[in-house]
Amino acid sequence: MKDLAIGVFDSGIGGLTAVRAISEIMPNENLVYFGDTFRMPYGNKSIDSILYCANQNMRFLESMGVKIIVAACGTVSSYIKKLSSQVPLFEVITPASTAAVEVTKNSKIGIIGTAAAIKSNSYLNCINGIQRKVKCWQRACPLLASIIEDGDIEYKNTNLRVLLDSYISPLIRNDIDTLILGCTHYPLVQPVIKRMFGSKINLIDPSREVAEFLKMFLKNNRLNRESERTGIQKFYVSGDTERFSLNAKRFLNREITVKNIDIESY
Repeated sequence: MKDLAIGVFDSGIGGLTAVRAISEIMPNENLVYFGDTFRMPYGNKSIDSILYCANQNMRFLESMGVKIIVAACGTVSSYIKKLSSQVPLFEVITPASTAAVEVTKNSKIGIIGTAAAIKSNSYLNCINGIQRKVKCWQRACPLLASIIEDGDIEYKNTNLRVLLDSYISPLIRNDIDTLILGCTHYPLVQPVIKRMFGSKINLIDPSREVAEFLKMFLKNNRLNRESERTGIQKFYVSGDTERFSLNAKRFLNREITVKNIDIESY
């Protein structure tokens, strides 16, 4: 059981931020990743469509014999209570919200996410459940995941900077000191956000927070892999493997082998 892989899924390449965090924190763990690149983005889909896709993604990972599943997608995580899995299922909202409440000094937190995630008020409700005195402002970013998925995430990309400014500046004007990057795509442009807004805000990366949470869960439940060897990682997508491989190389700093699957068969 301990040697079984951690399953991770996302609508596209954004979940690689979770892969990177898990690899850094638990390098010996095996991992299976699925990116639903053919059907992304999820943020503009109906709830029924999001749940339909998520259920198929989980069935695929379960068929791979994973020991736990991480919904490395803020949109899916927003509706996690409507999903059921044969193995423990984790979302990114609770770890990120907890970290934000712990970090903020003035109790003013901003949240950016997909339209579906923001509409669900999942982060807002989670934060209020932890600390009701915290004030939160939300901002839907319907175009951001897609522009990140295209791969041009450098500071020199004017369109990216204009988009980030339009989404984040209104939150800054509310004097927030902490910003939750409420979609796992968003940490991929964290360097650009830092350069644009400097030390004005603490950035909360849901992928990093959920990886820390997973490490604790696996250890406490004696599911952590004890081998000293680096874990084996497998990558699958529902869309273009070549494009995914090229983008993944930039984010993971290494070559990976990617296989295409027919997700509709699960």
